[in-house]
Amino acid sequence: MSIQRCMPFTRALITAAVAVPLVAVPTVAFAAVPARAATDSSSAAGATPAATAMSAPDRLSVVGGTGSITGTFGAASSQTGEATGYQVSVDGGVTWATTVTTATEADPTLRSFTVVGLTDGVRYAVRVRGVFGSDADADADTGPASGFASALVGTPATTPTVARIAGTNRVGTSVAVSQDLFPGASRARVAVVATSSNFVDSLAGARLASAVAGPLLLTDSATLPTAVAAELRRVVQHGGAIEVVGGSNAVSDGVLASLQELDQSYSVSRIAGGNRFGTAVAVATEIGAIDNTVTPIYLASGTNFPDGLAAAPAATENHGVLLLTNGPQMPAETDAYLRAYDPHVLNTIPVGGPAAAADPAAAKSAIVGTNRYETARLVAEQMESAAAQPNGTPISSVGLATGTNWPDALTGAAAMGITGGPLLLTAPTALDANAAVVVDDLNQTGDLQQGRAFGGPMALSDATVAQFTARVTR
Repeated sequence: MSIQRCMPFTRALITAAVAVPLVAVPTVAFAAVPARAATDSSSAAGATPAATAMSAPDRLSVVGGTGSITGTFGAASSQTGEATGYQVSVDGGVTWATTVTTATEADPTLRSFTVVGLTDGVRYAVRVRGVFGSDADADADTGPASGFASALVGTPATTPTVARIAGTNRVGTSVAVSQDLFPGASRARVAVVATSSNFVDSLAGARLASAVAGPLLLTDSATLPTAVAAELRRVVQHGGAIEVVGGSNAVSDGVLASLQELDQSYSVSRIAGGNRFGTAVAVATEIGAIDNTVTPIYLASGTNFPDGLAAAPAATENHGVLLLTNGPQMPAETDAYLRAYDPHVLNTIPVGGPAAAADPAAAKSAIVGTNRYETARLVAEQMESAAAQPNGTPISSVGLATGTNWPDALTGAAAMGITGGPLLLTAPTALDANAAVVVDDLNQTGDLQQGRAFGGPMALSDATVAQFTARVTR
């Protein structure tokens, strides 16, 4: 059955969709700054969501090993205390099995688990939920599921490798990225589709794709490309979902109909606002329902693409959302979300000069470089800092994309959100010094296993990829 939904930013929608505490970013020091003006009760944004009887596990992070996945998550609780047990799903929430968990030493609020008997070379979409009661198999006693986390199972590489991922055009590159991330058939529970003709919806779509542990595929506005149709049939599970980001001017109703025709078991839906800023808020709301979070809030300009490219993987790594500014101006849709969910400016991170100018109250936490390449480096260094924290997830992958054009880089941003690594930007003809610094830093940790260069020789020259490869594999 096809479901189309348009998601305006309303109090009722957000209050119903998100019901969890605010999440702080441990890697950013926030100074005391003026609070935002209180939102009136009649505001479109609404108030902080009320608590639910059972909370979902949060902060889920997973790492693949030989035939196995290990992970950590924040404990689930109810009004009577912590969950009495936990269940884990490795197929995006279709089937569940009881798992044994233990408290981590560094953080008593985190639980760790291991799943064995998995197939090497397959990416799994993991979710966890709490069990409340004596019968760990009774659905009536299970709480809401966590957000998605994704891991590729297999023996870790002994030496880092680098792959160029590219198609003959922007649509083909999005297909190639999907095939690289999901080598096994029917491995994604959800796929995200956005227009190939504009970057604005894809910025939000990149964060959504990582939230659902699925690929971001690009389509023509009026017709569904044959290659994309074939890839969706291959990668999306029977009974899965396809989320289309953007209004009918970006992706036509005819494309939605074509998506539904791929498999009648698919749920096909549209996430859109009245403009690019409203669409980003609608996507953030959807992520809130999936990933059980409304903050931290990363801000990036919606009038240019580079800062959003770097911000999307960081938002994923910190279990946050990505909203857009109108260059140095704050649009009403974004402002309403900020007033509702970060009125005291504790969890807002502007990325890039325009976003920082749009939200001066959050200036202390802004990540701003002298250009797009340095900004991407600074975002990557924040991710490195988070990985170095107790119970931080080591960064095993790094991505590289051109900073001068958006299509290949956007699907790269979605991919790096799933793999948990930063996306670095460079000029097409030579590896930027900022990107080189980050790769060298990651190599020193001993955790780096793979580099991905997104796009063909026009986006990243062979010389640039060779320089990137030399630093990743040294």
